[in-house]
Amino acid sequence: MDEDRLDPLLGRLIDTAKHAATQAPVAVALLDEEGRVVAGAAAAALEAAAAALEAREDCGLRVVAAAFARANAAATAIPDGACLCLLAEIDAELPLVYKDRGRWVVNSVSRLQQWLAIRSGGPTADGLGENNALSARE
Repeated sequence: MDEDRLDPLLGRLIDTAKHAATQAPVAVALLDEEGRVVAGAAAAALEAAAAALEAREDCGLRVVAAAFARANAAATAIPDGACLCLLAEIDAELPLVYKDRGRWVVNSVSRLQQWLAIRSGGPTADGLGENNALSARE
């Protein structure tokens, strides 16, 4: 996904997650249906997601997308299973933006959970990012 050609809301979601990841090793940002973005950052992905959920708890609006970022991640930053389980409680089909092989990609939380469950290689194993990457060409 070309960051220069993103929808402004999606770009803001990614930027918020990246900025939060400068404060802690990992970060999760959430976008609600009115365009507000909140983030949580922590040492572990699950804690970062919980912090983001806590930050938006008062508004009561539906979360429509999430982004995951890792500090200094140039190539790949994929949340772990515990973080995905927490995000799936919001919505299993929630779009989740994360970095795969140097490109921002989006998948539903459930699809990423399925991929993590069946993968046998590392976090950059073939078959996930390439088919679902959003690029400037699309």
